[in-house]
Amino acid sequence: MCNIKFDIKYKTKNVCLFIIFVIVFFSYKAKIVCIENNFNKSEHLMKNFSFVKIDKNVVKMLLNSDYAEILSNNIANLKHLKIFFYDKNGKYIATVFANSARVDIVTCNIFCNDKCIIITAKKERFDTINLIYNAKNKMFYSNNVVKVTEKNNSISGIGFESDYRFNKVLIKN
Repeated sequence: MCNIKFDIKYKTKNVCLFIIFVIVFFSYKAKIVCIENNFNKSEHLMKNFSFVKIDKNVVKMLLNSDYAEILSNNIANLKHLKIFFYDKNGKYIATVFANSARVDIVTCNIFCNDKCIIITAKKERFDTINLIYNAKNKMFYSNNVVKVTEKNNSISGIGFESDYRFNKVLIKN
């Protein structure tokens, strides 16, 4: 009698584990299908594109855009995007908003076209056009008119460069 009870409990446990596995497997499969449905393979277009750069288990950059065109050379042309930057400890640094940009998915270099806005963790606001982020040097650049506003003060110039933490900002004339 004890063997039968043990056998039934054992079989019930295995059946439950199998059912959980099937549910998890198919829910994961469903997520993949949903992502693939956003991708038009003939035109290489995606809606709601996201890209995350992780280094040593810490998120360094999180990019979200409404639309993306993925080119064969690992370049993504993006529309209506937000890019969140974080330091080596995962602490928030800044957010970049742009109407359009070109991103190298391998190097993480970013070339924002048109109007760009940067909001830093220190509540500074940078308004410029054609912003460049060089991921290797961890620097932001623009050769166009820039206006930096913090609290009640603002400064303008033609061109700027800054480290990715916005601790060393150079406004050019």
